[in-house]
Amino acid sequence: MSQSFARAILVFFCFSLTLNGLVAQTSKFKVALDAGHGDHDFGAVYNGHIEKNINLAIVLKVGKLLEKHNGIEVIYTRKTDVFIDLIERANIANRANASIFVSIHCNANKNPAADGTETYVMGMSKNASNLEAAKR
Repeated sequence: MSQSFARAILVFFCFSLTLNGLVAQTSKFKVALDAGHGDHDFGAVYNGHIEKNINLAIVLKVGKLLEKHNGIEVIYTRKTDVFIDLIERANIANRANASIFVSIHCNANKNPAADGTETYVMGMSKNASNLEAAKR
């Protein structure tokens, strides 16, 4: 297992522990999982690795882990290698009234010294542009 993948799993488990506390406070915590890219949209491709396939594999594994929690409902934007428009991905989460939308992506870099993870978080109340983007 690569160091980057191990870090990503660690981040997921920290996220899962946080969810355990949130689930105790609500009846059902809905997590919309989005496997970035799909079908003709390959995402990053390097050394035989294709982002769309990696994203889908991670989403399916994370979803399976989350589904073990009775208080969590998992919504998938895709479970197979299909292309879904960006706006439709958000619509899927919004129609399900998801508590959180998590879009999984990965990067490629020819530099073997490159290592690490990125996390982008956008809350709805930070500023007007965040709220408008979240509504879309």
